[in-house]
Amino acid sequence: MAKKTGKAGRPVSAKYKPAFAKALVAFYDRDVFDEDGKLNPLPTMVDFIDTLDVPYGTFMSWLGSDNADKYAELHAARAKAQAYYERNLSESARQGKANPAFSIFMAKNKLGWKDKQDIDLNVKGTWASLAKSASSRK
Repeated sequence: MAKKTGKAGRPVSAKYKPAFAKALVAFYDRDVFDEDGKLNPLPTMVDFIDTLDVPYGTFMSWLGSDNADKYAELHAARAKAQAYYERNLSESARQGKANPAFSIFMAKNKLGWKDKQDIDLNVKGTWASLAKSASSRK
């Protein structure tokens, strides 16, 4: 898709439309499998932005943390879209339709999943209370 350019070939900045938030959620809310049981492609932000007449950098700047208040509905839509993405990724992996290594990689890098335990080793209480607790168990 050819992007609009202004002077010196620079992309023309697009105007934000509230409809982008609803379109983002609708784009990600798709069935995991088609009617034949085949895996539908997972949606990506790049694919969504390509459906709009908006430069990638402009759209991503709207999603920046410094614009969270200005574009609150778009930020909420991104959170919902990420939940749909997580649903689709985990369902395709659970059904054995997606490559396990790919699914793990995407879950860790895109969704913040991790496969390690965070164990708090800080002792709460005094040594005297711990000793008393241990001796009372005997």
